[in-house]
Amino acid sequence: MPPTPVPLHLDAQPDGRVLLFALLLALASGVIFGIAPAWQTSRSNLTQELRERATSNAPGRWHLSNLLVVAQIGGSLLLLIGSGLFLKAFHTAQAIKPGFRAENLAFLSFDLHLAGYDQARAKQVMRELLEQVRSTPQVRSADLGQSIPLGFGGMGRTVFAEERPSNSEGNRKFANVSEVTPGYFGTMAIPLLRGRAFLDRDCEQAMPRVAIVNEAMAREFWPGQDALGRRFHFFQGAPVEVVAIVQNVKLFSLGEDATWIVYLPMNTQPQGGVTMFIHTAAPPGLMLGEAHRLLRRFDSHIPITYEKTVEKHLALALWPSWMGAVLLGAFGVLALVLASMGVYGVMAYTVNQRTRELGIRMALGAQTHQVLALVLQQGMTLAAIGLAIGLLLALGCTRLLGALLYGVNPSDPVVFCGVTAILAVAAFAACYFPARRAVKIDPVVALRFE
Repeated sequence: MPPTPVPLHLDAQPDGRVLLFALLLALASGVIFGIAPAWQTSRSNLTQELRERATSNAPGRWHLSNLLVVAQIGGSLLLLIGSGLFLKAFHTAQAIKPGFRAENLAFLSFDLHLAGYDQARAKQVMRELLEQVRSTPQVRSADLGQSIPLGFGGMGRTVFAEERPSNSEGNRKFANVSEVTPGYFGTMAIPLLRGRAFLDRDCEQAMPRVAIVNEAMAREFWPGQDALGRRFHFFQGAPVEVVAIVQNVKLFSLGEDATWIVYLPMNTQPQGGVTMFIHTAAPPGLMLGEAHRLLRRFDSHIPITYEKTVEKHLALALWPSWMGAVLLGAFGVLALVLASMGVYGVMAYTVNQRTRELGIRMALGAQTHQVLALVLQQGMTLAAIGLAIGLLLALGCTRLLGALLYGVNPSDPVVFCGVTAILAVAAFAACYFPARRAVKIDPVVALRFE
């Protein structure tokens, strides 16, 4: 189950209907693939069948079993390449810097509005709660923010540069807005690149007069200019001055391009609730529980909407690539086993049916390596066709997964070549053992085979 902010009440345990469906599907598969050869046998001419049997399994003849082996290999390659890409994406995502503190940090989200608090009372509770949490010995700092990076919260608003006409091209831009307390950037370890942090007096203003923007917005909204001291406004809002520029953070996903963010000083609880960010000297699990108890001591009716340590929080951002790797890996390994069994089964059956032919070849002077190459060629031809089809399918399908492959090329040559080589080796092994059995055929016995 994904570690979502809102619990998902889904029962993933198989019930009787699921098991019955799986059983019926397995039985149907056995019946369908058993009827095909039975129907073919019932319609065949026995005399003609005996006459053509010697050549019926020649390399140039194609059968349903050959097509199934090709399909198995192609499907296996597709799943294994997908699994390899997700595994590489999961490894890459773990190394991506989110832009904020990744250890000894906890989040506690709550909503005073839902508990019936007015703005004045909400502001008082937030101040008192911060003071109590900060006074705890193991807490290094604690601050409030409207949104959780790589999580939820905040809001989006259109921004207009003051020095440009409101309807000019490139002026109406969308930015994410989050209200924060003055020490927020220190608690979150978000570097202040230029300018000053918010002051307590900034949070006393009824309407925000200053703002801090991230470097992506500063660079793109005022290209070739210094964003410090620039003024902008929201739709039908008062002018706001940029007093600092901070480093970009990952706002929605680890693989995203830099998203515009405007930070405003928090003067009361914003709509949608607020999150307390707690930086601790030790692992924050115990302090998160203590902050929970402190909030409940104020009012047991205040709804707590989210509480996580940063390690568990980041697990949500990593979940898509991790789950993709697990699921496709499991199905890919199963498909690899089935494809190997399919190739082995077809080649073993082919060798058995061609016993007389191979015996005659050996009686006429065919060398061991020639017989071995003959059988291997037939099996590896099926494998090569399946691999080619699988590569074409993978090249088309993996492009659809680009948004989930953090920092990984959907057509990564290392993954494509590596997985193809692994499957080719497995197919070769499945062909080799029946081929070894073919070279041990006694020509005298083979001539009496039929």
